[in-house]
Amino acid sequence: MTASDVKILIVETSTACRNCGTPAKSKYGYCQRSPECKRLYAKEQARELRKTEKRRTYAREWYLVNRDRVQEQSKKWREANRDAVNAGQRRRYAANPDSRRDYHRAWREANPEKVREANRRNRENHKEAHREYDRKRQREQPEKLAALARIRRLRSISQRFASSASAASKRSAKTGLPYERVDLEALCERDGWTCQICFGPVDRAIMSRYHPYGMSFDHVIPEIAGGGWTWGNLQLAHRGCNVMRGDLSLEEARGFAREILARLAQ
Repeated sequence: MTASDVKILIVETSTACRNCGTPAKSKYGYCQRSPECKRLYAKEQARELRKTEKRRTYAREWYLVNRDRVQEQSKKWREANRDAVNAGQRRRYAANPDSRRDYHRAWREANPEKVREANRRNRENHKEAHREYDRKRQREQPEKLAALARIRRLRSISQRFASSASAASKRSAKTGLPYERVDLEALCERDGWTCQICFGPVDRAIMSRYHPYGMSFDHVIPEIAGGGWTWGNLQLAHRGCNVMRGDLSLEEARGFAREILARLAQ
């Protein structure tokens, strides 16, 4: 027997089925040509899978017991290999930009408190860098920042209006006062962004709810007199005019506002 014959014999023996001896390359040592070989193959496969599942279960249990230790070791490794970690993140992002963006967006939406806390810590730890970045944006993108500020102001006003509408709905259920859904933007457009007490313009750029020229909503007929939250009973008004009106009727409040404006004009 030559060396090549020995080599061939070893190869054939190592790849033969352990049941029928048929030469066949198989991961579990059995071919799948006969029913018996198929049964043994499936049995061996199940045994290997059980072993794998046991290893996974053990690994999960070990991780739960040693989670702090593993996280500390991982943190130390990342700090010691920051360049490699950043390079790996850049490679993964470049390979799957859409999926990574979707993942991060979903995570931020699911964890708003963690996002706010992380942003707060970041600003506290890098105050000067953030100030310089804000100054740079103000110099380079004033129009964009002004548009974002307007959006934030309108969002804040919309939230306050929705909160007031919700409170009015609950009061209506208890007291029986009329209530209907009112669209904020349509109401402002109907009144032409003008205070319906002093007839002066309402500045949409004022975000504070306590500013005298800020936006507020007045009841033509007060709730105490039976007026509800309805399209015809709501009107746009300055915050200061609304407070000044108090329990006056609408005509009395308008007359008082005219007197004040006349005095200021003198």
